[in-house]
Amino acid sequence: MASALKSKKIRSSMMIETLVALVILMIAFSFGIVIFMKVTTSGVSGKRMHATNRCKFLADSLIQVAERKDILLFQDGITYKVTFKPDPKTPEILIMNVVAEEKNGEQITKIQQLIQDHEKPKD
Repeated sequence: MASALKSKKIRSSMMIETLVALVILMIAFSFGIVIFMKVTTSGVSGKRMHATNRCKFLADSLIQVAERKDILLFQDGITYKVTFKPDPKTPEILIMNVVAEEKNGEQITKIQQLIQDHEKPKD
């Protein structure tokens, strides 16, 4: 009879230890998820990187174009605005601004590049 009670005690203590271990693991994983979410939201987002790369590509591509006019482009829910204006100090240089904005008007990224106005497109 004494051996039967010992085996029941051992089984119940193992069950309690297992439950305590699971609770500790759940708490640890919940802290890990919170930390992971903070890191991913505070870092550079994929949308921002994508918009920056596309702005750089637009700026590099538009240097080759002879016609310097403002452009408005909608792509993947992002508005890209390209504007050209002469530099106030040196009129032969144009300032090209490429701005990426979200639908709500919040600016994602901005690239500014100087272009010589007399520069011809390369073939």
